[in-house]
Amino acid sequence: MIESVSRRAFSSSSGTYNVRASELARERKLNVFNVVVLFLDDTQQTFQIEKKAKGSVLLELVFQNLELVEKDYFGLQFTENGSPPSATNTEITRWLDSSKSVKKQVGGNAQFWLAVRFYPPEPSRLAEEYTRYLLCLQLRKLLLDGRMTAPRNTALLLASFTVQAELGDYNANEHSSNYLSELCLLPKQTCEDERRVRELHKLHKGQSPPDAEANFLEHAKRLPCYGVESHPAKDYNGKDIFIGVTSIGIVVFQNNIRMNTFSWSKIVKISFKKKQFFIQLKREPSESYDTVLGFNMRSGRAAKALWRCSVERHGFFRLRAPRRRPLLGALGALAGVTAPTVARTETQALEDARRSRSTNRSFVRRSGSRTRERSAGASPALVHTNSARGSRVTTHEEPTPRHAWGDVAHENEDSDGGFLERALRVPLSYVDESESESPEPEPDAVEGAVCVRLAAGADGRFGFNVRGGGNNTAVLVSRVAPRTRAHLQEGDQVISINGKDVDELTDETSV
Repeated sequence: MIESVSRRAFSSSSGTYNVRASELARERKLNVFNVVVLFLDDTQQTFQIEKKAKGSVLLELVFQNLELVEKDYFGLQFTENGSPPSATNTEITRWLDSSKSVKKQVGGNAQFWLAVRFYPPEPSRLAEEYTRYLLCLQLRKLLLDGRMTAPRNTALLLASFTVQAELGDYNANEHSSNYLSELCLLPKQTCEDERRVRELHKLHKGQSPPDAEANFLEHAKRLPCYGVESHPAKDYNGKDIFIGVTSIGIVVFQNNIRMNTFSWSKIVKISFKKKQFFIQLKREPSESYDTVLGFNMRSGRAAKALWRCSVERHGFFRLRAPRRRPLLGALGALAGVTAPTVARTETQALEDARRSRSTNRSFVRRSGSRTRERSAGASPALVHTNSARGSRVTTHEEPTPRHAWGDVAHENEDSDGGFLERALRVPLSYVDESESESPEPEPDAVEGAVCVRLAAGADGRFGFNVRGGGNNTAVLVSRVAPRTRAHLQEGDQVISINGKDVDELTDETSV
């Protein structure tokens, strides 16, 4: 009787509370931490991941948020002191390892910067217009903060393409005389720089944002420091140098001049031991032993970072498929550090992007050149719809950018390009391939020098480019056509041309 009364009394006000479910939710919340990612357009977003999550989880969240198709070229950077990567930040900048725990790599300072990790040698091969846009933003940041340098004339030309992409055609009614003063286009920007950029901006009339960005990349890729991840080091004489890793190999810079280039085809092995980094070169036919070059790094961790960077770039750009880890990799790690591998190579990334790309995708272009007096509000944006993604860009009054060794003849090449080359001495196209004769010794050759005879092609070009000259700087071979590489290599110094010492020639005459 008492039991039935109790049931009737409490039937209208009964309730339950799932203690276990609440406890599990509390545990899950405690196991989640926030990660801040700063994007290339200066926006940022917070992502929540589990504390034990690997880097691949965070990378995938970021790429999904951006709807990034050609994601293999990008990565997340972080610094040990939490400050943004820059030329003045001397701390080692590291890349998030996708196979390791995020928490263990960064500790409590979970702040990352999205950045281009692998720079495509030919940006025009990228299938996605959005990828080229992000690549432009990255290069502009590097040029502004000093991590990437360019001759002043080239920097002015690149800045003019930036203005065209962000502001459109020059309009005297809309653009005042100081309309460029609010944009950060160049380091140490002056009124004279703005005047010259304005004159160049007028020449780009008719170029859409994708056109201007394609031209920007076509010129930026020719800079000696394009795509170079630099690491400070010292040579065997104790001189300060920078060792850079690129898609073509390992390069050595001194005073912003490329002194040596070691292509991947000439390198046998790369290794590090404590603070030293070693490059073993292929034995020449006249040599009886391999050449081993050693460089002193700032620390053992710096040497390991350079070694990892070299291994990853070789795997991405040179291999058709990622190298498999050995089955006994754990045992191999007892004798040394296991070499890192990349998830996919550039060959696989390009093929996959061509298969999976969509059409008519819209995205928002935000100003990559931060205004000098901008508030903390939203950045100005430009919405552009791409209806022919991955197609060859065409311009209206500016000639289409040429490939370095293209076979297609372009008519009226000097319509605008001639003016730019005369005004800024910035060539708008590389020389084409040409047949070259076998080198013959010159009777009066300089001791230790080699005489090379080259025959001009049908267009009057010789199959290589030079850089330097003027201000007592050496004239160096900067780029060589494939069939000319048997006679010239990047980094070769030009001593004389047709019997005339280059020291007696002006830079323009040498070129």
